[in-house]
Amino acid sequence: MALIPSMLLKQLYTNGSLQNVEGGVGFSLKNRLSDGTLIGINSIKVGDKTFTPEEITIFDGTNTFAGEDISKDNSVDFPLRKVVNVTMKSEAFANGKYPLVIEVHAKPFGKLKIKVDGAITQVSETRTIIPRNDMDDFSEEAIKSRQDFVEEFTGKKLNHIT
Repeated sequence: MALIPSMLLKQLYTNGSLQNVEGGVGFSLKNRLSDGTLIGINSIKVGDKTFTPEEITIFDGTNTFAGEDISKDNSVDFPLRKVVNVTMKSEAFANGKYPLVIEVHAKPFGKLKIKVDGAITQVSETRTIIPRNDMDDFSEEAIKSRQDFVEEFTGKKLNHIT
């Protein structure tokens, strides 16, 4: 296993991303460490259910990779700030909290074992979503979209606090 503190590894998991998706359950990972490459998936455990690489797919925003095909020769580029969506074939999970154990092999880090807690919750259709940019949440464009959102949401002009 890599000598990366578990506190830092937990930051790879995107909190609140565990959800039922069509044909399974999924979550997001965001690289908050440094540039890397996924070169293998060992297993993913959600609650009491362990998923093998054959049941796992990774979507990097452009390409979909079957878990069993990810290798040194067929790697998934995972640079800093990159988000990947992980999906496992499964029946829908009930709402509730679930421990997750994600075991992957990443270059240059080695074998990583990420242990986090996730939850599947009922999503309200009326919730308000603040604009975000997965690649660079501090870009001028991302900041401007949030400022515009605040002005529209509150009905007030941000004259002095932008």
